[in-house]
Amino acid sequence: MRSAWQTVVDRHEAMRAGLHHRDGEIFVSIVDHVDVEPLRIDIDDPGTLPVDTLLRQIAGEVQEWPLALDVAPAGRVVAVTVGDTYELLVTIHHALVDGWGMQLLMDDFAGAYADAVAGRKPAFDTEPVSFRDHVSQTHTARTDGRWDASLAYWREKLDGAITTTLVADRHAYTGTGNTGGMVRYAFSREAAAGIAALAQQYFTTPFGVLLAA
Repeated sequence: MRSAWQTVVDRHEAMRAGLHHRDGEIFVSIVDHVDVEPLRIDIDDPGTLPVDTLLRQIAGEVQEWPLALDVAPAGRVVAVTVGDTYELLVTIHHALVDGWGMQLLMDDFAGAYADAVAGRKPAFDTEPVSFRDHVSQTHTARTDGRWDASLAYWREKLDGAITTTLVADRHAYTGTGNTGGMVRYAFSREAAAGIAALAQQYFTTPFGVLLAA
């Protein structure tokens, strides 16, 4: 797992990027290399507490650990073992990797892990997307008028729009200020493959597919 995670970080510039705030502007730095180490949480005997409950509590706590955006890497991997149950927690900040990018990273991570287990050198079918090029193209697009038509369209459509509060019809389950909760559900291999196929077909994320469903 250490080898696979290092491979992903070495391969993708976004994982080696840092964000810096200076004089009211955001700057991006990318280091050539950073050593990474997956973290481990091992609980041999969960006692009387159900394993799913304990895994949920651990995931909630790990999610709250801060990520320093000015120091690479842009994410972390935590391998959790509770009794005979294993779970991998991957946290990557949305400022540097979006949902679609997360799929690409996880595909590469899975491939690199399989290669490492088999004793093979990691191999990929495509070249990684350059984060430097992405940042440069986005910066240029802000000033060359490329976005003008899109901005004008949305300004026209949203002209006069006002904010409102939606009142739920089931107040026992939600309400203003609700902090939300974590839902854990295990899909079958067939369902997971179907969700992945739909996401790729429509250039969206698994979350987008589930939200649409």
